[in-house]
Amino acid sequence: MAEIIALGRRKQAPRVDMTPMVDLGFLLVTFFMLTTSFLKISSIDVKKPPKAAPKPLKLSRAITLIPMGKDSVLYYNGLDENLKLTFLNSTKHSLHQALQAKATQVENDLNLPVDERKAVVILKPAANCKLQTLVKVMDEINLVQLQNSYALVDLTAEENEKVKPFVHQ
Repeated sequence: MAEIIALGRRKQAPRVDMTPMVDLGFLLVTFFMLTTSFLKISSIDVKKPPKAAPKPLKLSRAITLIPMGKDSVLYYNGLDENLKLTFLNSTKHSLHQALQAKATQVENDLNLPVDERKAVVILKPAANCKLQTLVKVMDEINLVQLQNSYALVDLTAEENEKVKPFVHQ
């Protein structure tokens, strides 16, 4: 509160007591700290395979994705066949369409046993792959409902050579 302390006949400047204002400041800071929701930490669930011996994978079930640089993905069907690389932009619907087409093709393949009619995605990030691109690709895999059928592996030497022309695109 403002107080005027008079000493003799001279008037002094009013003095403002800051204690209530400091108390109010601390109360407001405490209130907002307790009521604010902090940033939720988002993470990617990476499911590890069981320790049992892996089953051989049929080439017709696999699609190999090579996330690269900023928002670009190369892919080819199968595992190590002719390496016919196709360039996609992961921000557009083309990645989603490629994954959906492969999933549909495998589901409709009558030559496969019923329990194997699910596409398998092999993720092989390139050396210049940004984490954001990898997260976008994994989100697309989840949207196509292939979240339990993907593997994250390194590029082979042959794939590294085939990928080099696309690195600076």
